Parts: sequence; C-alpha cells; structure tokens
Amino acid sequence: LQFIETQTGNKLKRITCDNAGEFIGPNSELGKYCSSKGIMITPSAPYTPNENATAENANRIIADIARTIGIRAQLPGKFWAEKYRHAC
Repeated sequence: LQFIETQTGNKLKRITCDNAGEFIGPNSELGKYCSSKGIMITPSAPYTPNENATAENANRIIADIARTIGIRAQLPGKFWAEKYRHAC
C-alpha cells in the first residue's frame, strides 16, 4: 500500500477482483487489511470471461512493452515501475 502511494502519489481507495472468497471474504486476510485501511474491495461482474480476457490481454501487452523497454535501455530490474509507467 505504501509502495503504491509512494510510486504514484495517489491514495489507494478501491481494489477490483473476481468473486473469489479468499480475496473478498469478510474473514480473509486481504479483507481484514483493506477494511482496516479504508479500502473498498469490489468484485467484478460474474460470468464475464470476455471482459477478463480483454483485461488480461491488455496487461500482457503492457508487460511485453515494459520488458522491451528494459531490455533496449539495459535497465536493471529495480526500475520495473518506471518501465511499466512508460509502457502505459
């Protein structure tokens, strides 16, 4: 949480995830942590594999672009956040 706020300068307010109980269950570790920090967990719409596939494809493309940026610029691994920011 602190890493995200430091990298982006924004406060994390909401996390969207699938309807998996291990993530959004009231007794899950993530659920307890988020409620203590005031972060809302919103489930994605069920039975939407098209939307999930589209999002996963977009994330894979961004990861490929970031990896290419790092290889071309010969950046060490610690600059992963900058690579992803420029890829987006």
